[in-house]
Amino acid sequence: MSRMAMSEYELSSTCVPACPVDVAACGIPQRVLEDLVLKHLHPRGSAPLDVLSREMRLPVSVMSDLVATLQSQEFVEPARGLSGVGTPAGEPQAHLALTASGRNRACDAFSVSRYLGPAPVCIADYVEQCRKQQLDGTGISQEELYSAMTGVSLDESTLTDLQLALGAGGSLLLTGQSGNGKTLLASRLGQLIEQSSEEVYVPYALWVDEGFLRVFDPSVHRPLDEMSPLDTTDWAPTMDARWRRVRRPVITVSTELSRDSFEIRSTSAGGTLVAPFQVLANGGLLVVDDLGRQVAPFADLMNRFLLPLEQKIDSLTLPSGRRLNLPVDAWLVLVAGDDAPALPVPVDRRIKCRLHLPVPDRDRFATLLYEAGRRSRIEVDEAGVEELFTQCYSPQNPPKCSDPQNLLQAVESICRIQKETVRARADLLLSAAKRLGMDRERRAA
Repeated sequence: MSRMAMSEYELSSTCVPACPVDVAACGIPQRVLEDLVLKHLHPRGSAPLDVLSREMRLPVSVMSDLVATLQSQEFVEPARGLSGVGTPAGEPQAHLALTASGRNRACDAFSVSRYLGPAPVCIADYVEQCRKQQLDGTGISQEELYSAMTGVSLDESTLTDLQLALGAGGSLLLTGQSGNGKTLLASRLGQLIEQSSEEVYVPYALWVDEGFLRVFDPSVHRPLDEMSPLDTTDWAPTMDARWRRVRRPVITVSTELSRDSFEIRSTSAGGTLVAPFQVLANGGLLVVDDLGRQVAPFADLMNRFLLPLEQKIDSLTLPSGRRLNLPVDAWLVLVAGDDAPALPVPVDRRIKCRLHLPVPDRDRFATLLYEAGRRSRIEVDEAGVEELFTQCYSPQNPPKCSDPQNLLQAVESICRIQKETVRARADLLLSAAKRLGMDRERRAA
């Protein structure tokens, strides 16, 4: 059985959110769900029950109970002279329409929140689901890791350390000089997490005391099902459709990070609440790149989210000033250059794993250059390495792991401009290095 088939089987028995059997099982105040029904009906004028069920991602049986209550309170009534999509038994289904009182109540609900989407999930169910689908790097094989790191300049020892870091979980600190593959390595880790781990379930929205909090973000969460339940006409949920089945999320933040980034924000139109990035990353990978180059004070940022990630819970501030505790459970990867500020002692103690990407020595540089040549189908002159280390590189100006690829691209451009056969001769490598400024330290001396 393949890894994906196995993971789907395991999730089907342990982590798939169960379809609610009645209104109480939704975990949401009934009035909130009733208001959402009225809001869905308001712009349509009328709609059959199965369409409302699909839009709110609730079973028809649950929707029937909600509609029955709204009819008894004279907020909803059958629309006259209209029939809709047939039921599974083939019988026509009456359209539902708002009464005058229903339209007024819908307008009142819209004035509180413009949210119009699937029914929300309660906080307790979200906390439990996050617990069930925590990321476990021990399930990623050595073959999968090595395949994901193809083209990344890592030696055997570094790959071994990386696999140990995956298995240990917690936070990983990647350090090294610029150009030696830290950001590329973090990106490949993201691809590895997405492709080699089982899927997770993310709610479209949560219900908090102050309204609807959006959690599913299509720019972050990549759905594994081909289409949304809204796009189907024969929708028959076998799971709680208020959740979306997605790949494990991978989120990268960089210099734009500030203290406000960690808080719940409210959309300008409609007052719908939006979850911050550390909540969107739950169950996946969170990369903080260019550590120390953020505008906000470095120590403040580190203290702000290291402790919540360690404790797997964050106390967030709602627009009203009230506090809301939500799970935060992502694998954290910090990417820092050698010139980054030193981590505060309390933060430094919480780093579980460290991986330093060193500058390549002469032998390693030669290997990288020849490997890049094979990938680019460019013949490399063996004397070129000697020329580069004689004319350009020095202990004060060491090579970078990104140099071989950049050199060959420059050599190819030179050859095409001069209408020559593309070949990395020693003189062309030296010319490319000078054009790229790789000898600037030696020139300055």
